[in-house]
Amino acid sequence: MIELSDTRILDQRLQDAFAALSSDYNPKHVDPARARSMFFGRQVVHGLHLMLWSLDLIAGATGMAVLETVSCTFAQACEPGQPVSVSGHYDAGKATVEVHTLGARAARFVFTFHEHTPNREQAPGRRAFDKPPTRPAVRTLEPQDIETQRGSIPLTLNAGLL
Repeated sequence: MIELSDTRILDQRLQDAFAALSSDYNPKHVDPARARSMFFGRQVVHGLHLMLWSLDLIAGATGMAVLETVSCTFAQACEPGQPVSVSGHYDAGKATVEVHTLGARAARFVFTFHEHTPNREQAPGRRAFDKPPTRPAVRTLEPQDIETQRGSIPLTLNAGLL
């Protein structure tokens, strides 16, 4: 088992850099003044930024295998400028990571992986990219419903790119 741990302050510079990388310039992520009038009432860190930071931590500790599934649960938003910690473990193709801020769990990610095979043959269990996965229907949630929601996104792999 490999233990994972890191702490950062995701400041405005990192928020702006991630917005440029992801093309997500939603004011709730990049404009503190406009974010005050939005859902959270304050600026919040991109959830995908937290997930990718977690994957980067796993990759650095394990050499990274091929990602197969991601399960995300968001319990509360992280505010830029506040310390955010990531901790968890990787074992036998599965990583569980929790993100904490201000003394509370903000997110939990569970990742499953396949070990990388050096040839271009499709490894057992991988889904080749025949067609893009079907997008789930968009859900509109009320504030009191968000904490209990879960979701998943099917991942596909273009084995020819390996």
